[in-house]
Amino acid sequence: MKDNPFSPTGIVKTTLFGGRSEYTLKILKKLNYVKSGRPASFYLYGERGIGKTALAKLIKFVSESKNKKLYDLHFLTSYYSAQQNQTFKSVLESSLNNIADQMSSKLLDKIGKRLGNLFSNGKFSIGAFGVQASYDGRETKKPDESIFIKDQFVSIVRNITKELKMQKGDDKYDGLLIIIDEMDNIIDLENAAQIIRGITTTLDFEDLGYLSFLFIGYQSGLERFVSGDISVKRLIDPIHLLEMPQNEVLETFEKGFNEAEINWSKDALKENAWQAGGYPLAIQVIGYHLLEKDEDDNITEEDWQNSIVPSAFELREKEYSTYYSFDVKQKKNSDKIMLALALAERCGVKSLSLKDIELISKVKNPRQYLTKLLKQGVVFINPQNREYVLKRGLLRIAIVFDYYICHGIEEGSRWLDEVEAEIRSIKKINGNSNT
Repeated sequence: MKDNPFSPTGIVKTTLFGGRSEYTLKILKKLNYVKSGRPASFYLYGERGIGKTALAKLIKFVSESKNKKLYDLHFLTSYYSAQQNQTFKSVLESSLNNIADQMSSKLLDKIGKRLGNLFSNGKFSIGAFGVQASYDGRETKKPDESIFIKDQFVSIVRNITKELKMQKGDDKYDGLLIIIDEMDNIIDLENAAQIIRGITTTLDFEDLGYLSFLFIGYQSGLERFVSGDISVKRLIDPIHLLEMPQNEVLETFEKGFNEAEINWSKDALKENAWQAGGYPLAIQVIGYHLLEKDEDDNITEEDWQNSIVPSAFELREKEYSTYYSFDVKQKKNSDKIMLALALAERCGVKSLSLKDIELISKVKNPRQYLTKLLKQGVVFINPQNREYVLKRGLLRIAIVFDYYICHGIEEGSRWLDEVEAEIRSIKKINGNSNT
């Protein structure tokens, strides 16, 4: 049985990473500045399934690899994924200990002797402080705690950096790259920006700016982060990760097919790859099912047709359930709007106006729901006609099949035919058919 390189349950393999050159080179170029003591940090944000963690994994790989074609970087790196309601102090502490795990015991002991109670039993420890409840019931840090956290983190990094710079050969590093994923999980994220600004400016002033942070999360987390200290914007590059363009989607599929050592129809690939919507997770899921369904080591149109529906159902459980209410007859207003857009696309109408959506979905004042769907990245506005479009092809399939599941084949087919006839009628009357 052939090896399946596509990974629908994990992070995209570095060897299977396609495209993203603009984002990658921007980050690597600035990491090259860090080699000379000029700090640079980044906040990578985007929708669920857009490939943020996969890109961070690639950056980590290159920043450690001494690749002479990519700035010859040799960083000591740490990756940590924040847990729900974890404090920023705890996240920083875990990141430092991730770095400690990669250092020799001899070097670690040497650093630890100068740190006193900040280093104990082979681990770095940032002092514990009290918390107080905010007006909304969440814990927030006392004002002085941010200063203590900053000072102690700087003390640890200062000593690590000085020692690493004195080493020779493979033990000498360009600097530290600390990657923190799932930033939105951090309970006191509003206070993190002040700490980061303090850390960065202090080390830079001491000519020890060999430190870079790569934060990963959603736009809402970035907004919370920046709200704590607006000045941090001068020190952090926000990088909005968007959908992959079609050429990069094709590249990723082709890399997977090549790695599996199989043939494929280029025409079938071009005809069907759009259904991934430019989302790396969708590419991985579809690619996985393509190879599982294939029986002759040649991906054809038939293989694509046999793989799309299973892929849509898998993403329904993994991803789409956060946007749409599956397996229930009584749909929310946002669901009804998405169903209208899905059915419009099914019968060849690529976009709907606000008035069209109201008529088809029977939802009054749909704009308020569309605003949320736009923010979630489920729909977008066509810049040419300012109408609304459902963003993901597999989501459309999952939504349509859900109606059959909830109402039965006969009733579902009759209702869907009626709605599609209504859609065609509406678009014809409005004179702006997109069929």
